[in-house]
Amino acid sequence: MVHKIYVLNTPIFFENIWESQLNKCINSDTVKKIVFSSGSTHKDLQNEVDEYELPTCYGGTCECKATCIYSEKGPWTEVENLINYKDP
Repeated sequence: MVHKIYVLNTPIFFENIWESQLNKCINSDTVKKIVFSSGSTHKDLQNEVDEYELPTCYGGTCECKATCIYSEKGPWTEVENLINYKDP
């Protein structure tokens, strides 16, 4: 079950294609949960995610270089932290 999907920094042409064609292929309840944000600030995302879990490039305060294996932060970085600190 999807709570909300944020699509960030999309080019304008993608949003036009989304509105005219793609969203018709997806259930209307799901379409209501998809939020596009192409501006420099992502207020909807900032209201949804705690600032300490949101990378600075999206308006948060997290500056870590690796994805925490215990969080659901998402794929913000190419570096994957594979060290299990709970079981060294």
